[in-house]
Amino acid sequence: VVDTYTMYSGLGVFYNGTLGFMVNTGLPGTIVMMLFMIMGSLLSLRVIGLLRKHRWTDSFSRLAALSASFYLAQAFTTIFLHGDAEGVMRFLGMQTGLLLVMEYHLQQRILRAQEGQPATVEPTETPSQSATQLIGFPSAQR
Repeated sequence: VVDTYTMYSGLGVFYNGTLGFMVNTGLPGTIVMMLFMIMGSLLSLRVIGLLRKHRWTDSFSRLAALSASFYLAQAFTTIFLHGDAEGVMRFLGMQTGLLLVMEYHLQQRILRAQEGQPATVEPTETPSQSATQLIGFPSAQR
């Protein structure tokens, strides 16, 4: 009878939160991964703070709140329960990049609101018009 612990330990993988990080990556890897997850958690808390402060209700704001909350839940689960170093870089790495882009766009929205411009920018032309101008074809609406 082979249980899960025997199967994973035979493969050289140990899942058990922070202890799993130490076994799989050593002390330097554990420190770097913890710093990565802590900084990502602070970023997601900043995004949530921006959303709560300005109370936007559009689709982008809802997606930003959902992504930030999901990051926090996944980081908590990884640190205290799972400890898979490969999974952290695969999932949380992409989410961290997404949160960086979302924070940038939320900051730009705040700057536009302070300048008196609308919070959202409407497109000035249809994508087909800009694509034909980019290629060099004359516009169809002349």
